[in-house]
Amino acid sequence: MSFTVDGTSGLTFPNSTTQASAGGMTLLGTITPTSANSISISGLNLTNYKQLNIVVNNLSTTSTADDVFMSSNNSQTVGYIGTFSSTSTQFQTFIFVDLATSVQSAMLGGAIAQKVGNITTSTTTIYFRCASTYLFGATGTIRIYGVS
Repeated sequence: MSFTVDGTSGLTFPNSTTQASAGGMTLLGTITPTSANSISISGLNLTNYKQLNIVVNNLSTTSTADDVFMSSNNSQTVGYIGTFSSTSTQFQTFIFVDLATSVQSAMLGGAIAQKVGNITTSTTTIYFRCASTYLFGATGTIRIYGVS
């Protein structure tokens, strides 16, 4: 089987005039954490996206055994994404969110968390929050990509 790739019209399969369509991935924004209990990104328009891919790089907290949540309303009961196990470790992880069902999946501190959160296509702000009064460290980045 062969196919044709044309830089202006895309991918066409043999014996077909139908082109394969592919969604795109767009960087919606980056959060640079501060020493705070809650960090966020606002002004989002998720209407045309089906999924979010979130890349967490070198995030830390000021407490051991600190639960971390991601939500549209700054909750510390909805959207659990994992538990930090050490204040001296900076974590890297991927978080995937299906915007149709609000199901989110993350691996943080070696454990996989799959939960139903509250982030949907109508969400305009995404919060990351530490439990109780614990704080994020002022390290790393969180990059949020929309997948159409």
